[in-house]
Amino acid sequence: MEGIPGQQQSAKRGSGLALIICHEMITAMNGKLWAANNEDGGASFHYRLPAASARDN
Repeated sequence: MEGIPGQQQSAKRGSGLALIICHEMITAMNGKLWAANNEDGGASFHYRLPAASARDN
């Protein structure tokens, strides 16, 4: 994620709480969450959820 132009970047890192919440929610829905390193730095996060069936509606 790129910073906002003109704003100083902080050396602080997040606690990862949002990622933990996402993982718990996706797992509860029988989905999958994974990350992949980007060649130019950083990471991309991906998820997959099963399609809802007519029975689930």
